[in-house]
Amino acid sequence: MVFYSRYYIQESLLVCFTFGLIICGYCYTKEGRIKWAVFAGIFAGLMHATKETCIIAFASMVIAIVIASIWSRLVDHKELCFKSLANRSHIFIAVLVSVAVSVLFYSSFFSNWQGVVDSALFYKTYFGRASGALHIHPWYYYLKMLLFFKFGGGPVWSEAFIVILALFGSVVALTKRGIAFEEKSLLRFITFFTLAMIVIYSAIPYKTPWCMLSFLNGMIIVAAVGAVALLSFVRGRIFKVAVCGVFLAGILHLAGQSCGANFKYHANPVNPYVYAHTHEDVPEVAAVIEDMAAALPDGFNTYIQAIFPEDDYWPFPWYLRQFKRVAYQSAVTSEFPAADVIIFSPSVQDELMEKLNGEGSYVSLFNTYKQLRPEVELRVLVRKDLWRNYQQYKVDQILEKTTGAK
Repeated sequence: MVFYSRYYIQESLLVCFTFGLIICGYCYTKEGRIKWAVFAGIFAGLMHATKETCIIAFASMVIAIVIASIWSRLVDHKELCFKSLANRSHIFIAVLVSVAVSVLFYSSFFSNWQGVVDSALFYKTYFGRASGALHIHPWYYYLKMLLFFKFGGGPVWSEAFIVILALFGSVVALTKRGIAFEEKSLLRFITFFTLAMIVIYSAIPYKTPWCMLSFLNGMIIVAAVGAVALLSFVRGRIFKVAVCGVFLAGILHLAGQSCGANFKYHANPVNPYVYAHTHEDVPEVAAVIEDMAAALPDGFNTYIQAIFPEDDYWPFPWYLRQFKRVAYQSAVTSEFPAADVIIFSPSVQDELMEKLNGEGSYVSLFNTYKQLRPEVELRVLVRKDLWRNYQQYKVDQILEKTTGAK
């Protein structure tokens, strides 16, 4: 949760909006007030505006409501009674609000109506991706990552503490025994909702580790219920202290893993949550190019090319956002003249060298191996005359500091 909250990943927002919808929906079922229907509509619209996988959350909610209703009838011998749930005008208003919020964002605040059309068309891309050849993993991919992961000489990673408590919490939520809670319908809904999300995400061949956030949040909530219930079951001060000691050890273990994931192995493949991750070399390369801008005649107007097959140049558009003339290409073409600085994949080097043969002399900006992502190399060329200017600039800086120090 902490790792994927440190940089922009849509699942963090999707989880927030999903549970906002669940909370507002639950409050509406208890009170029947229109304000909760409006808030629920806002969160539903934000979910749709965030990511196409919201349809999995919506489907899981429907499944959870149906199963929770059947479960309540079988176990508690009573119907789930949701006050004013059949108020069609409130439901209509909630749907209307959700559509309005989604349209607001997809149209870029009413400036790009094609975005609204694309918000429906992108499901074709999503379903094609879900059954495609990229990022295909077995059904147990997420569960294995949570229970046990070890790569190379890296440490062992496990969030089994959460999984075990979640299993215990789900039993408590689904049975008559457990913690004293006035209304178990919410806990049962979250339990079935989380289980449905796990099943659906595991069944889809296309998997990326951040998708796990969508059901991990529910699992954590159910695990908290399990922790409270476990303490209520234990009798005797000594045993309660022992259980609290186990909880503390589990929390410290998770906290230690969080620190390791975020500060020591934040870009290392031994971290299970690092996936197609930007290598630390990228900001270093961008920093050197920015430093060069101070010595180059055109500054941030310096002409730069980034050439990577299949447009695989991200995240350079972010790191080079201060430069005004950057051409991003998937192949070497005659359409663009050779730039002052060229960032490229080794796979296009032959074509690039052939093109540069008559367009001036270039030198390599780095004499060490640089990576875009783990095992994805990148190289950088700069015009020789600009390289000399940069070197002279660095020498002048050193002399100025030395002279100033004296």
